[in-house]
Amino acid sequence: MPRYFHLLWFVFYLLFCGSLIWCWVAWFKSKPEVFRKWRAAALCVGLVCATVSTALNVYLYVHAMYTGGYRLFHPVEFMCIRWGTLTALLGIVGSIAGKGKGRVLLTVISVLNLLTWFGDAMAQ
Repeated sequence: MPRYFHLLWFVFYLLFCGSLIWCWVAWFKSKPEVFRKWRAAALCVGLVCATVSTALNVYLYVHAMYTGGYRLFHPVEFMCIRWGTLTALLGIVGSIAGKGKGRVLLTVISVLNLLTWFGDAMAQ
């Protein structure tokens, strides 16, 4: 068991990643015509951006769980915060502009990503 393991945060990230996977499955099941309709492409871009933001978030969570986190003002963490915030914002824009299944859940995922990035930045 990792040294800094907390069950509440583990369940949060597990549900977070599960809901993102559900969004991808719903998007693939809807068989969108990505290259013909720009709104379907916008939703696809939003999904990709939310996935990148979540992957960076999970990376920092797992690193913090095993090592206790980065030291103060570490460049890797700042890079993750910058890219994660940008991709979370693009995920919100893509989910609002997009059309298809899972738009609402994608908006919630992107907003939660943005809030976790703001919380991480405030902790610095």
